[in-house]
Amino acid sequence: MIYFYCPDFVPPSGGIQKMYLQVDVLNRNGFPAAIVHTQAGFRCNWFNNQTRILYGENVRPGANDFVVVPEVAGPYMARNGPGIRKVIYNQNCYNTFRNYPIDPPEPETPYHSPDVVAVITVSEDSAAYLRHAFPNQLVLRIRGSVDPVLFHPETKQRQIAFMSRRHHEEAGQVFNILRFRGALADFKIAEIRDLSQGQAAAILRQSAIFFSFSAIEGFGLPPAEAMLSGCVTIGFHGRGGKEFFLPEFSYPIEFGDILGFAQAAEAVLNQYRHDPAPLLKQTEMAARYIAEHYSNAIEEAGIVECWRQIAG
Repeated sequence: MIYFYCPDFVPPSGGIQKMYLQVDVLNRNGFPAAIVHTQAGFRCNWFNNQTRILYGENVRPGANDFVVVPEVAGPYMARNGPGIRKVIYNQNCYNTFRNYPIDPPEPETPYHSPDVVAVITVSEDSAAYLRHAFPNQLVLRIRGSVDPVLFHPETKQRQIAFMSRRHHEEAGQVFNILRFRGALADFKIAEIRDLSQGQAAAILRQSAIFFSFSAIEGFGLPPAEAMLSGCVTIGFHGRGGKEFFLPEFSYPIEFGDILGFAQAAEAVLNQYRHDPAPLLKQTEMAARYIAEHYSNAIEEAGIVECWRQIAG
């Protein structure tokens, strides 16, 4: 049995949704698996799922099982359940050392524990980080997917969508520079925050433009979802998103370059007003790239192959 220990986290979180999805894929392919929540009866309900869920007090992993924990579990995670095989599902390498002391008297990390048999991650950027930090650990990368049933273009409005859960201050700077230069005159702003997956997808399908305020992400699903939805995508690639946030069909900006972001956005807004055809060609290229490289089939095959290597 493969037990995915998952936080009881109510707000929408792409990382938690991917844990649920991995459990579904494993069960479909002959690997018994379940999400483990602490609170009895808890289930994420901001996206549709019938994922198998167990609750902490009823779970007793044994020597033949695997326990999967997120990267934020901390430096002492491997002390729990000694002798039980563990896998770290690291969806953002930049959270790997969260809650680690800078200069501990006796450094400890689960990545050096013999109980940790593998690390699963979600981008080439994260894989490179983890392989450098822990050269003796098995690091496997799963290529994620974006659902074309939810994310696809519809009739576009002069609307800019953005996710506001993180880096609201940077978003405020960019939008206000544009506003006081008169660059937002005929565009609406659509904030995506604490919405269901279906509600967020509906906004992206209708929006002409997406502003990305990712800082450092393991992968960064929102800009990929925006591209598949036919949005002109501008902004911070979040490191993990560099592999798809390509200048041929999008406008990647290094995090913190507020002026560069505002200048690129204003140029795109002006282009959209006067001759949107070149931008529409870019959105078609972007959507095709995401569809070809981040499909459901690719993700499922990657998950199965990953666990074949782990389970032997």
